[in-house]
Amino acid sequence: MEKDMIADILGYLDDNFQEDLGEVQKFMRLKSISATGEGIRETAEAVKDMIIRAGGTSELLETPGNPIVYGRMDEGADYTLLIYSMYDVLPAEEEDWISDPWMAKIHPFRDYGDCIIGRGAVNTKGPTAAFFRALMAYRKLREKLPVNLVFLIEGEEELSSESLQDFLEENKEKFADCDAMFFPSFGEENRIASIFMGVKGIISFELRAKGGAWGGPVDRGIHGAFAAWVANPAWRLVKALSTMIGENENDIRIDGFYDGILPLDPEKEHALRESADLLDEEEWRTAYDVDKFKWKLEGLELWKKMLTVPTLNIDGIRGGYIG
Repeated sequence: MEKDMIADILGYLDDNFQEDLGEVQKFMRLKSISATGEGIRETAEAVKDMIIRAGGTSELLETPGNPIVYGRMDEGADYTLLIYSMYDVLPAEEEDWISDPWMAKIHPFRDYGDCIIGRGAVNTKGPTAAFFRALMAYRKLREKLPVNLVFLIEGEEELSSESLQDFLEENKEKFADCDAMFFPSFGEENRIASIFMGVKGIISFELRAKGGAWGGPVDRGIHGAFAAWVANPAWRLVKALSTMIGENENDIRIDGFYDGILPLDPEKEHALRESADLLDEEEWRTAYDVDKFKWKLEGLELWKKMLTVPTLNIDGIRGGYIG
């Protein structure tokens, strides 16, 4: 893209900032909570409308769960880019919101200046709405994009994309012409604007331990005092979990866990080296209330761990009565 064209688009976005900001806030105020279903269809319709207003065609495709927003923008170009994103969010049950998480109000925040405070501001309704506003600005000035676009905006990402795999298997022809994919999950953290060149996948699993012939109560919980002579399945679970990882969480001991990890290609290695200079480790620790990293590394090598190394994490653990 020519530099003059980029300057023109950025100037247009500056001139129309207040309108764009209002549209982002309006989109964020739709609850779209996939865990409860609240606002899901209304938000899916809003995404469909954004695609149409940007000049594309769109429809809601039903799944056993939440609908997927599918759309196309045919520019007669040689290449086609798949735009993946999500319109669902988590609930907002935390008690320390500084304003209503569903109002998307603007507040001065720490030393970052004015920020939208609300569920989905970062992950990922804010970037999704901003992407469509940028897309509209480009087409307003240039009319045609240099690539065709196919849209897949799902509503179950926060539920581990439960319906997506089957949907893709059943609808391969809708994406057969796509040459690459872009997930508009850009943002600014510690005053560093970032566009990720790739993301790690997620595999989730659940372990359950219960009593039986080995010991422990079989069908129901019993009083903790009986631990004096009855084994506790929770201890079995904790011991099983502890065998999966080394002492400092930097050595995952599941057979085959590290198999198949591909090295970075030269282009990505170069980009990683360039971006490592932007990492302010002290500022990051302060922002996330962390005293130290688990790796005795710094700079590029620490940055590599964050962006390229697979991890094993406990999402939650419970046992017995915890009310």
